[in-house]
Amino acid sequence: MLCVLGYATPNCGSCAVGYTGANCELCDTGFYLEVNGTCAPCTVISPNCHVCSNNTICATCATGFTGNDCSSCAIGYNSTTVCTTCALGYFNNSVICTSCTSINILCNECSNGNTCLTCAIGFTGATCGQCAVGYQNANCSDCQNGYYLLGETCNLCTIISNECTGCSNSSICETCATGYTGNTCETCSLGYYISSNGPLVCNPCSGISNLCN
Repeated sequence: MLCVLGYATPNCGSCAVGYTGANCELCDTGFYLEVNGTCAPCTVISPNCHVCSNNTICATCATGFTGNDCSSCAIGYNSTTVCTTCALGYFNNSVICTSCTSINILCNECSNGNTCLTCAIGFTGATCGQCAVGYQNANCSDCQNGYYLLGETCNLCTIISNECTGCSNSSICETCATGYTGNTCETCSLGYYISSNGPLVCNPCSGISNLCN
């Protein structure tokens, strides 16, 4: 039995695949109207095309895909896994890749919508709400005492010497631990003496006698 266009065999009582409407006169979602009046699947454009109005441009791609032919990964999806997993800086939120900035604009990496794994430079915490070690002030942009700024990163002054407690660069120490002095805290201060032949250890002369300066 041959049915009218849009109806399905064998009894012509329902719409054929790709057709919808009271009289099966419309194309269903995922199909488009051909010049000859038939409804063709949008998958002729791409297997990832879900909605289209012609055979050249896709209006809605499968989750994770974008472009006229759904050949590119949407923002937040990883191209190395054929757009099926979230890119760095995004997390899987009920199949949709959502930016970690939904936790905090300072969040660079996360695995869910509650906890940030990597924050912007200078920040730390589950929601990037506090200064990381070595950083201070409202914007966490200044270095704490014992650190120096190199680019945007605060680095320990102990890179100069273990006895360096204050510096503004990586070569000259401005403040040494008690008993030490010099650009790299390499000598003992007045009133202190080297107590070993190994690593520099400065002990107070008062340890010899209360009268020794």
